[in-house]
Amino acid sequence: MSDSRERAEMQAIDWQMRLHQSPRNPLLHLRHLRWLGSSPLHRESWDAVQAMWRLTAELQPATRGRWPGKARRPRMVAIASAACMLLAVFLSWLALPSHTASEALLSEDGSRIWPAADTRLERHMDASQRQVILHKGAAFFEVAADSSRPFTVNASGIEVLVVGTAFAVELLDNGVQVAVEHGRVRVGSGLYRQEIGPGQMLRIDPAHLQDARPADIVGPIAPWRENLLVARNETIDSLVGKVAAAHTGFVWLRDTELGRQRVTGLYDLNHPEQALASMVRPHGGQVRRIWPNVLLIDTREH
Repeated sequence: MSDSRERAEMQAIDWQMRLHQSPRNPLLHLRHLRWLGSSPLHRESWDAVQAMWRLTAELQPATRGRWPGKARRPRMVAIASAACMLLAVFLSWLALPSHTASEALLSEDGSRIWPAADTRLERHMDASQRQVILHKGAAFFEVAADSSRPFTVNASGIEVLVVGTAFAVELLDNGVQVAVEHGRVRVGSGLYRQEIGPGQMLRIDPAHLQDARPADIVGPIAPWRENLLVARNETIDSLVGKVAAAHTGFVWLRDTELGRQRVTGLYDLNHPEQALASMVRPHGGQVRRIWPNVLLIDTREH
């Protein structure tokens, strides 16, 4: 995928998010129409995002109608029944709590934090400092202004320093990503710092601090606040774990080749089964509910 096409698709996803959040904003709709008319690639990307979004909304959960018929030999029935009993015991231990849109954590200073699913962080607040250590995942921060107590976020050796602003910090496999919604932040480690402002993002590798360059934000900031997942040319295998956190059970990706396929899109985690189906269907995959708490992902040839 070319850089221009990927950028257009992410902009289309961003417009989908904005219009979803403010459907009655006439100025926003006018700006959206201008964006559509500025490039054929914008219209093409918008149509693709709309088709994907409709697919996510229209897909219906799998039903018992897809299960094997009743005609089975007694021995096979007994084996299947025993397997189901064992599976039920296993799932009662494994089942994950239902995941809804991220709820804000309120700090004593009035700051709010929206952690993404499966995020681990710790907060330290006292009379002289406000500090958050991000151990895993991502979070969006809306910081109450307090010049006497700077607010810092530490993630994988990278420090983000603010006084009062709103921004997101995400741990990546090879570093940290910071995106600013409003206000300004200073990002870096040791003596090396960079300052970024509204609409800017910075991806920074602790081992190559001076290679980091600010860039314009493409796509929504912290979509987990709306229980949405944005995929940017990511493998299905990597996304299954993120979607599984929104599913009250177990997701099994059986086809490894399918898992290596890459997708870009916006997925609604309020409907995890439909989200998975819209990811895998273009690559010949399918999602089947083989037990009330178990989703199986494979190709249609199986």
